[in-house]
Amino acid sequence: MRIKSRIALSILSTALYFPAHADVNDTYIVVLKDIAAQNNSPHTKVKDIAQQIIDESPTREARNSAKSKGQISRSFENLRIFSATLSEKQAEQLKKHPKVKGVYKNVTFTSDNATQIQGSSAPSWGLDRSDQRNLPLDGTYDVGQYTGKGVSIYIVDSGIDLSHSDFGGRAVSGWDFVDNDGDASDCRGHGTHVAGTAAGNRFGIAPEADIYSVRVLNCEGKGNGEKILNAFDWVVDHAKQQGKPAVINYSISRDERWHAMDEAVDTIVQTHYISFVHSAGNNDTDACTKSPHSDYSITVGSSTNDDYRAHSSNWGNCVSLFAPGDHITSAADGGGSKIMNGTSMAAPHVTGHVARLLQMYPQSTTEEIKQTLINQTTENALFDVGSGSPNRLLYTQIESNNINTAPIAKATISHTEVNQSGYVELDASASYDPDNDTLSYQWKVVSPQSHQVNIVSENAVATQAYIPETQQDTHYVFQLTVSDNQLSDSSQVSVHYVAEDVSCEVWDKSKIYDLPGNVVTWNGKFWENHWWTQGDTPGTGGEWGVWREVQASACK
Repeated sequence: MRIKSRIALSILSTALYFPAHADVNDTYIVVLKDIAAQNNSPHTKVKDIAQQIIDESPTREARNSAKSKGQISRSFENLRIFSATLSEKQAEQLKKHPKVKGVYKNVTFTSDNATQIQGSSAPSWGLDRSDQRNLPLDGTYDVGQYTGKGVSIYIVDSGIDLSHSDFGGRAVSGWDFVDNDGDASDCRGHGTHVAGTAAGNRFGIAPEADIYSVRVLNCEGKGNGEKILNAFDWVVDHAKQQGKPAVINYSISRDERWHAMDEAVDTIVQTHYISFVHSAGNNDTDACTKSPHSDYSITVGSSTNDDYRAHSSNWGNCVSLFAPGDHITSAADGGGSKIMNGTSMAAPHVTGHVARLLQMYPQSTTEEIKQTLINQTTENALFDVGSGSPNRLLYTQIESNNINTAPIAKATISHTEVNQSGYVELDASASYDPDNDTLSYQWKVVSPQSHQVNIVSENAVATQAYIPETQQDTHYVFQLTVSDNQLSDSSQVSVHYVAEDVSCEVWDKSKIYDLPGNVVTWNGKFWENHWWTQGDTPGTGGEWGVWREVQASACK
């Protein structure tokens, strides 16, 4: 039931699978090389670079006719990608441009209709299996104190039934990239089911997370690659505006690689620090041959209630872990519940748990969250995982022995105020790690940025910093960072230098300095004459270099 009031975003699984169909007209996706490495300002807009590249097209038809020049369709500023209408020859020429990383034809995705069975309204066995190491099931799911509260889950899918009771008003509309409006509600049911598993009140792993619906699939389950990239770009902007930890669930796949999407996912995770969870696909083949494909995303295969890999689930070393995906009960479009199968159903189990980890460790990097997720999994619980697959099953109980707790940085300084040059003592010995992990130490000068301020040993537990003599009061700030090689913490200390109150006469061009040892000020520095002088400007050499620079202390 597609009622105008859809929902937000989240990217994950692959029970919704899309074989490649005909390419979309002459629309191409252009991936740029790293803008920061192209002698451009880091604030240079993708659309400006895109226009420059199109204008520089070397094809004969482009030179002879403005009409035949490629036309920019959209720029995706957060992804370093733009789309354009090009001829095949223009696309080939564009690949040779020094600022272009790749040019790919736009593609259409088509859903393979994940299996749907009207069934029980009871919570899914998948929740029950996720919170225990071994079978048999105990009939409960213990969410504990970490419920995903304060974390944004973006469901990039067919939309969400925003009025479904299982969301309790937490599911809101992000944007509909199919109809290009603000109503991202569902008319197929896939996105609603996925959202329910990730964060529903009854059916979800993270029942208090905020859910944003981002609609990229139409009512027939078809999607457009260009619009999906547009959705990713929107998610990054929205997540920045929200200022909260975020994870994307993407339960859509292709039966072959599409490098434009792979590049986009890399950028989302590495540059914008948003966790990206997606389904491995339902072809019973190597997941490395499908998109999304990224070393930095979280790829989820599907398991059954008797701990086998689901027969259709993709496998291989590109799979990060497995999660329940067979006969999963979750929210149905239009109310109630239904059962669906596939890696699309497995992915949101993981997305929900990533939201819980982000609640627990809001400052962690995407890499740290992924590693913590993997470290928690139950090993060797599954049968027939497929060649090269990790035998790791999602485990959601947060245990102290497999959670890495961040270290605590505590810095001290021997003096908080000084009135002469010299060394102050910096000490990090009060820092500690709750897990008793070995720590590394890094000291640095935060301010002022001056070559005269030196830290003797930047990686020592205890060290010294040299405070130079200055002519004005100066505040020095030092920062300590301690790391256990995964998580880190920082602490700052400071010392205030109080300049000596001295007064020297200002150099006078007409005055005769007949005896050596006169100290004057000029251009903010202190100077002493060696012998008789008149009219020789301090600092410019003068007659035989009569003036030499001295410290302020000489001016007494």
